[in-house]
Amino acid sequence: MGGEWRNSVLDRRRVTDYPHAMLAKEVISQMSSTERVEAMELLWESFSSEGIDYPSPDWHAKVLAERSEIIDSEKATWLSVDELQARLMSR
Repeated sequence: MGGEWRNSVLDRRRVTDYPHAMLAKEVISQMSSTERVEAMELLWESFSSEGIDYPSPDWHAKVLAERSEIIDSEKATWLSVDELQARLMSR
């Protein structure tokens, strides 16, 4: 993404465009996929710019351990970027 989202529709909206200056569930459901990703980017940017340290949930460690085991067992399958893009586009 590299910052191109900064000039998006979401970035140009005013805080007053949202009820109670919050992203209410119904407002989020009306956003396009691109706007939702942009909203997540803005939230994460606020975490990093304010130095908020948010710990990963416990289940993250479990998932990473499971994936590491698959890689270590040499049973992992890998996709090229083209294969991954094709898989995502077919969804």
